[in-house]
Amino acid sequence: TKRIVKSVLGGICISSACLAIGLSIPFITQYYEYGFNFGDHELYNSILLHQGFVIHGTGCKIALFYIFVSLILFAIAYYVRNPLFFRAIVGNFRWTRTTHYLLLFLGGMLYVYYNPPLGGDFDYLTTIWNHPLDLFGIFMASVALFLSFQSAVIYNDIHDYNIDVISNAERPLVINAISLSEYRFTGKLFAILSLTISFCISETFFFFVLLYNLMAFLYSAPPFRLRQYFLVSNLVLATIFLVAFHAGAS
Repeated sequence: TKRIVKSVLGGICISSACLAIGLSIPFITQYYEYGFNFGDHELYNSILLHQGFVIHGTGCKIALFYIFVSLILFAIAYYVRNPLFFRAIVGNFRWTRTTHYLLLFLGGMLYVYYNPPLGGDFDYLTTIWNHPLDLFGIFMASVALFLSFQSAVIYNDIHDYNIDVISNAERPLVINAISLSEYRFTGKLFAILSLTISFCISETFFFFVLLYNLMAFLYSAPPFRLRQYFLVSNLVLATIFLVAFHAGAS
């Protein structure tokens, strides 16, 4: 800022915010289990963090919470830096197609919920969605799929620029709401965030999200750009639909 007082105050605010975010997990878990009666309990000796089935591992549950906070901060930072760009990105979300993929994802979850695998002890499936961390895990898994799809949309827009100039004049690149390099960076950021979230949930879910990103890239981007071949493009889309369904089932 080139102003000492303003810079120092900014540094104090950022440090205080980081401290507050860092303390949020233990205080939330303690409140969930003991209310305001903390007593002699250790803050991280939490029953809550050891329950639930969707997210594998206590450390992954904590990491996902911080990723969720980071997503909110990313969105705020993008809006503060360039409101026009932020509105253009949000306005470019393909909500109809997004809903389609999320419904496939939900369909996979419901299928396994009502048709549990044969053999083994799968009684826990009847309690899934009853625990707050399971609900949070399902929400973050849907966020991962959402970000994967939006990453695919961005790369599709980049390689469809000449077409969009004629048929989709409201796209971010066409209206010059963002530079090509920053738009490409945003697509990479969405993909990295989606893979990071999915890795924290489970290895199987990570595999399906990685496969989803790979198939979407092959569909939209050169040198493959399979969307230009009619039969192949439909087969790739069908595979992507199946991957979204199995991601939910996982």
